[in-house]
Amino acid sequence: MHTDLKSRRRLLVNASQSYVVADGAWQQGLREAGAFIPDAINHNVWKIGNPGSRIRKLYEARDHALQRLVVAQLKIQSAKKRIQDRQSRTSHATLFLEVHHEL
Repeated sequence: MHTDLKSRRRLLVNASQSYVVADGAWQQGLREAGAFIPDAINHNVWKIGNPGSRIRKLYEARDHALQRLVVAQLKIQSAKKRIQDRQSRTSHATLFLEVHHEL
């Protein structure tokens, strides 16, 4: 695997794992909040809480993890494209022939 892709893939894996952890924490926070407000579950309505609240912090951590994941996906895509472009440029060789004519 190309060096650029190895580092980008590592970044993508780490971002993905961070998102899974943050999403799990947020889902758990929603379940815990649902124990206090059961009607919110039935109506599929969730509030992310006041600034500084635990559920808001969980939501924001999940959102930041999702943003890092999207950026990591874009970076690996651009690295793949850059490598493909570089390979396509180097695969076309130009041959120059020098011809000498004597009269």
